Amino acid sequence: MVPRRTPVTLLTLLATVACGALAFDLIQVHTAHRSAAAWRMSAVHWLSGHGPGDPAVVIAGALMGLIGIWMVVLAVTPGLRHRSTVRTAAERVDAAVDRSAVESLVRDAVGDVPGIASVRVRARRRRVTVRTRLAFGDRTIAHAAVTAAARAAVTSCRLRREPRLRVTVTLDPVWQPPAQPPTPRVAKEVDQ
Repeated sequence: MVPRRTPVTLLTLLATVACGALAFDLIQVHTAHRSAAAWRMSAVHWLSGHGPGDPAVVIAGALMGLIGIWMVVLAVTPGLRHRSTVRTAAERVDAAVDRSAVESLVRDAVGDVPGIASVRVRARRRRVTVRTRLAFGDRTIAHAAVTAAARAAVTSCRLRREPRLRVTVTLDPVWQPPAQPPTPRVAKEVDQ
């Protein structure tokens, strides 16, 4: 698969060179009062002799139309937006991981935290959002454990740009507060 940057770069470079040469020639004609360049005069002469029904014009128009459609398809299709780049030790090696794989790793890591009933994870380029439901246990302890597990899972992916982490722990409808340890009773001394 050809990377998206290659065709766009080539087309932009070609258009820049053509427009730059035309602009340079027009500036010289109007400011320095020189005659038009030979290539521009021959192009104008050729275009004046060939009409819209000429096969060369039809082929050139069809080619420009295909290039335009190709550019629109490249602009509309998602490409590699669902992937995040990964740090590698080797130079000149580009590696990427699908964001759904990052979501699965974080979901599995957070699902192992005690008391968590369900986990929903959404990975984006700059943020990983984790939403959990707590079935039992202390909410603050569970939040800290979920945050640590999610951070460890994201770090293990070795993403080139580590996303921010957003963790939400909500209580499950069946949640019970943690049982309080019984307080020891102090026997009162009775004077006799």
